[in-house]
Amino acid sequence: MQLDTSVIKDTVESISPKQIQYDNICKTILAHKEISAWILKHTTKEFHKFSIEYIVQHCLTEKPEISTIGVMPGTSTPLPTLRTDNTEDNVPNEGKVFYDIRFRAKLPQALTTAAVIINIEAQNHFKEKYPLVSRAVYYASRLISAQYGTEFSKSNYQDPKKVFTIWLCFNPTAKDQCTINRYCIAEENVFGHRKEKPAHYDLLEAVFVNLAIKADTKSNNTLIDMLSVLFSKTLSSQERFHKLKDNFNIDIKDNLNTEVDNMCNLGKTLYVEAYNEAEFKTTLNNIENIIKAFKVTPEQAMQALNLNKEEQEKYLPYLKQA
Repeated sequence: MQLDTSVIKDTVESISPKQIQYDNICKTILAHKEISAWILKHTTKEFHKFSIEYIVQHCLTEKPEISTIGVMPGTSTPLPTLRTDNTEDNVPNEGKVFYDIRFRAKLPQALTTAAVIINIEAQNHFKEKYPLVSRAVYYASRLISAQYGTEFSKSNYQDPKKVFTIWLCFNPTAKDQCTINRYCIAEENVFGHRKEKPAHYDLLEAVFVNLAIKADTKSNNTLIDMLSVLFSKTLSSQERFHKLKDNFNIDIKDNLNTEVDNMCNLGKTLYVEAYNEAEFKTTLNNIENIIKAFKVTPEQAMQALNLNKEEQEKYLPYLKQA
């Protein structure tokens, strides 16, 4: 699959510094073992039957990598297990795009050191210039191909670890909110009855979790409800902590407490700024409509909307450019 990396690069560079700071805090919170365990339990069949405590203690034993591992060829750092002369990733950089979070998780009750590779993406912008599902499949494919020379070498194609790329969409459209979709490889018998072992082809999954637009929305899905509370931009820290404790038995403490506080404060700032920007655009549009409909000056149009002198000065430069 070919993916236009310049499109992703443009998207990354268009994000404001405050939004980048907010995104980084979100990634740090998602990388905490208890939060990652919640996500694994409620999105994968491999971890679904096990408790959060079991997953934290027995499956999440390695430190996650946050925004340090490149997605594109030439930017990946392998998960080190084998020492080989690997050149598969040594391709000139195609754009600096990084996995939000990547880590290895041990399979529950595995008799050996069997593991899977997990990528969690925090997606604030649901509508992009390209299908997010296509990007997720690309990420999953790169997680597999980057294993050459580390998880397996030469022709040992039976050794790659299964990969999961899990996308958490914080701002979905109204029709998409409170949904979870999984995309995976499945066998289809086109003719005859031959069956392959699932372990031979069940190597990648992409999962999309679309949160609720409002934190008080009840989706009847535990993961969606918990994440919607955790990443709400309108709840106060105390409201958030109480809801997480009372409804989901999650006790926010220690350094996670500080991170959630920082996310809460910054999230409210971004929410107010977004609201003010939307209000500004609506008022500007109303002024322009009055000017066009009644053939009046910008000043007369703003007076009709009862805007004071200070507010008029804010809009006037945009009207003169129109």
